[in-house]
Amino acid sequence: MHFPIRLPFRGGPFGAALLAGALALGLSVSMSRYLNRDLLDEFSDASQLLQRQQAVAADHEAAAVALIDLARLLASPRADADQEVARQLAVFHGHAERLAAQLGQRAGAASTPVYADTLPALQAFPGAAGPSDPALLPRTLEAADRLARLGRAVRSQDEAERLAQQAAMIHLRTRTVVLSHLMCLMFSLTAAVATFGVLLARREARTRREADDARRAAVASGEQAQAASRDKSKFLGMLTHELLTPLQSIISSMDIIESKGRVEAGEPLFLRLREGTRALRARLSDLVDFAKMSAGRLAVNPRKFRLDRLVEEVIADHEESVVRKDLDIHWTPGPDLRQAVVTDPRRVRQILDNLVSNAVKYTERGGVTVHAAVEAAEAGSGRLCLEVRDTGVGIAPEALSHIFDPFYRVAAATPMAEGSGLGLAVVRSLVELLHGQLHAESTPGAGSRFVVWLPIATAAPLEIASPPPLGLPPVLVVDDAHDVRAALADVVRGLGYAPSEAGSGFEALRALAERRFAAVLLDLDLPDLPGGEVARRVRQGDGPNRATHLVMLSASHAVDADVERWFDARADKPVAAAQLQVALQAAVLAS
Repeated sequence: MHFPIRLPFRGGPFGAALLAGALALGLSVSMSRYLNRDLLDEFSDASQLLQRQQAVAADHEAAAVALIDLARLLASPRADADQEVARQLAVFHGHAERLAAQLGQRAGAASTPVYADTLPALQAFPGAAGPSDPALLPRTLEAADRLARLGRAVRSQDEAERLAQQAAMIHLRTRTVVLSHLMCLMFSLTAAVATFGVLLARREARTRREADDARRAAVASGEQAQAASRDKSKFLGMLTHELLTPLQSIISSMDIIESKGRVEAGEPLFLRLREGTRALRARLSDLVDFAKMSAGRLAVNPRKFRLDRLVEEVIADHEESVVRKDLDIHWTPGPDLRQAVVTDPRRVRQILDNLVSNAVKYTERGGVTVHAAVEAAEAGSGRLCLEVRDTGVGIAPEALSHIFDPFYRVAAATPMAEGSGLGLAVVRSLVELLHGQLHAESTPGAGSRFVVWLPIATAAPLEIASPPPLGLPPVLVVDDAHDVRAALADVVRGLGYAPSEAGSGFEALRALAERRFAAVLLDLDLPDLPGGEVARRVRQGDGPNRATHLVMLSASHAVDADVERWFDARADKPVAAAQLQVALQAAVLAS
């Protein structure tokens, strides 16, 4: 492992040696100056201490001589002794004041008892006693005694200061010796430091080259990853459009054939065709969504919808499979299902569709039960509960923890199972995307139970849409694929509306400028002018369709929010007749 170390030189081995020598010389000069300064400071302090002690001793001795002379005068009084006594008192007070000033500057003088008691008393001597007062002699002797005690204290302190000074000098000399040895050692290591500097310089240069190479490789790898992601997104969009668009034509044609009664009810061939197209649509949807999940590009588009209608549509999509396998499918609606809920209906539909598909796939006898309910937590919010039970083969305990893994299938224990192994993996990812919870339990030979809880916002109940009014409301179908456009127009006509067709974005804008429509089915992937741009121009223009219900048709599952905000509803290709009926009824009610 290499650690990048930056050195302040670029001179190679000679630069390293020069740096080491310069550092050694600089340290030597600094240490020498440091030692010399400390020695000079110690000598200066010792000289000042000696001068202070000599000055104190001189003033103490002069004060003592003055007191002795004063005592002699008082012991043998004369007629003219008063003037001499006054003079001696003045001499004593002068020396006492200087002595008090010098001792007061010493450290700890205020806290020393002898200084604190003696100096004020000496300064106050002789008090109220005059030259001829008999009490002056005893007070003089008392002052002499105080001065003697003060002298002993001063000499004791002077001795302590001299000892401390000597200790400091010894310490300084010892430190000087130690630092001198260190300097010798430092010079001895200079050669080793220079050698190490050479090696360090070479290592630093090599590390810098490796870091630059790694940085360039990381940048190139990031650019390749971004390019791969763009290519993948482009390929997914093309794959979705190229596969789901023709599938839309097939499903719409089947809806028309069925609505016109051209096939007998329960015709096995038609049921297998219907089931095959539904399975193909589900597989393509799972593959595209799984790829988007892997790339972290799966989006959520919350809208208001009715849960009961969504469940009925999902059950209807699986009716052919249930009839073919002679199974029963039931669903038990919870209370307040007419209440509108707000979340992503396409994701909820995809979750429920995968769970029901999985239940039908692994059930050979009995049936499937679907339960849906809205559990209100507080005003304006709650959670949606979806439960799917089956009486199928069940799942072994050791496999239950893996059923949500991508491409995992219980096919080894169930040979009749088909599929890509992505259905339950997509369910788990979608539940996590919607911040919900998922629970699975199963008993081998008795069936399985899956429960999904999703947080939702609640709204006022939605009224059941009434049939379209008489007069065949006009609907504009916009799609660049002729077969898809014609099939959608036939489905719209069969639902009781008057369709008009437009094969491009500009053709759609011309038709929307000429007359008003009850609804517009607008494909996003138009070659000349994208459907989102057509919707924006219609909304921001002043034409007759500014407030018309716009339904987005797209084979891409991920649509930017800036594009989707121009539409009132969305239907992902391939669109079944039941989905178109719901969207068109909502458009008629809104118009």
